[in-house]
Amino acid sequence: MFPLVVQPGDTVTICLDVTQPSVQPQADITWVLDITASMGANIGNIQTNINTFTSQLASQGINYQQGLYTFDDNQPEPNVNYGFASSDAQFQGFLTTAIGLVNNGGDLPENGLDALAAAAAVMPWRPNASHTLILVTDAPVHAQGFDDLSPLTLTVEAAALSAQGFVVDVISSSALNLTAQYGGGLVFPGPISNMGDPELIPPLAGGQWLDIHQPGSTWSAFLAGLGNSIGSYTHVVLTDPLPPQLQPIPVDSDGATITANTLSWTVSNLGQGLGFSHCVLALVNPGYYGAVTNSASVDADGTSPTGTISSPIFYVTYTSTPSPTPTASRTVTLTPTYTASETHTITPTYTITPTYTPTPYPLTLTLHSPNPSPASSQAWLPFVLGTDAMVDIEVWTLAGEPVRKWAMPGLQALGDHEVLWDLRNDSGSAVASGVFIYRIRARSPRGETAQGFSKCAVAR
Repeated sequence: MFPLVVQPGDTVTICLDVTQPSVQPQADITWVLDITASMGANIGNIQTNINTFTSQLASQGINYQQGLYTFDDNQPEPNVNYGFASSDAQFQGFLTTAIGLVNNGGDLPENGLDALAAAAAVMPWRPNASHTLILVTDAPVHAQGFDDLSPLTLTVEAAALSAQGFVVDVISSSALNLTAQYGGGLVFPGPISNMGDPELIPPLAGGQWLDIHQPGSTWSAFLAGLGNSIGSYTHVVLTDPLPPQLQPIPVDSDGATITANTLSWTVSNLGQGLGFSHCVLALVNPGYYGAVTNSASVDADGTSPTGTISSPIFYVTYTSTPSPTPTASRTVTLTPTYTASETHTITPTYTITPTYTPTPYPLTLTLHSPNPSPASSQAWLPFVLGTDAMVDIEVWTLAGEPVRKWAMPGLQALGDHEVLWDLRNDSGSAVASGVFIYRIRARSPRGETAQGFSKCAVAR
């Protein structure tokens, strides 16, 4: 806070301006590559496209490094961690070496999910770089609920990687291709379109998915979009632990989440060079006299939190101005160097009443279990809004195929709601028995967005 003179009981405005420094963005990318024998038909095309992707990164002015982590199956061969390459030439050497080992056999499914978790844990990620994992496989992965050979659950692990600041992109066979390729000749412990399907990872981890069998033109568009997203942050958290001399006023917290005396804001997508600002009102606690200091920090995609003293990623500055009070007269002179002097004439029995304008509650979205479950003719999908919002709903099969999409009419008020799904698709036909994934998405008039995923079972 700048050294303005205020009185106990005054309200002060604290503004936090977050900007990215004018330095080259850093990006760490690790390819998690399936090298089992079945990849032989695709591996040459994969190497060509990865090298094209490397050229795209170099042209965007990003300080990047690429790493390689390979896997085949849990038995008998171990995974191989090549680490991060010191140059593009060294990385191409990693690829050539790994591709030369594509003859180790292995069954289906493979340990791609375990390899993703291991690569996230062991690669020497730079603390101030964005972290991207790219899984490349032509098979489903070991996961609980598919064959139970792995201790990991696909949906839980994908969400955990996202929470740690990782973006996970996947290049794999679709459930339909896997069924056509293997379904007639092999027996699986469960359906191809269940939790072992790597196609389900990107929606939970902020990434993109590409069918490995697509032609080169489709790869080019996918990798170009991937390169553009590398330099952006997908999960930025601004945290301001107010000192004990200040007390935040919740209705004027600019949408912050307040825990004890700490304010925090989350930004879901922040492009290169962009910033944002938040201003809040706080009350100067009675009985305190002296200097008040304040500091904040920013965490971007799991990087080391950056504060107000050293800021390799973000810079945070503060302004503080006292609000007018009806029983005190004051004269304030501000110089360009943010110094202030004040004179006060206050009666011995004065009172100071903070004034503020209520702001809308922040947008939250909570999903509850469908009713009934399983459903046979219709299903109610309950949810709770933390503020008024527009709401839309989208339903997919477990294989990721779109089923139905619609929006609730008008602005929905905060509180409990239920939306009816008649168990039909966009064409009006009744869906078959099975388990479906649905997403409810909300957008407030202030531009905030929130979404939640759940499952609905149908039994005809």
